[in-house]
Amino acid sequence: MDRTQTPLSAEQHQRLGEEAQDLGVSFASLLHSLIDEPLDQQEQPPAADPLNALIGIGEGTGKAIGRHHNRHLYER
Repeated sequence: MDRTQTPLSAEQHQRLGEEAQDLGVSFASLLHSLIDEPLDQQEQPPAADPLNALIGIGEGTGKAIGRHHNRHLYER
């Protein structure tokens, strides 16, 4: 494991210390989780768009009807 030093303001240090104490974890463990969680989320592939399930559910011949769509919708 590599060691890294970074300056924290007094308020940041105090807030992190209080949060670690509230969670019952060490200061270092809290810092590790605060770094790891966003990085882990970036590595996951994006979820499939649920609207993709709508593709292909309609009936028809596949013939393009966009130009005369009203005829196909209302003149049956």
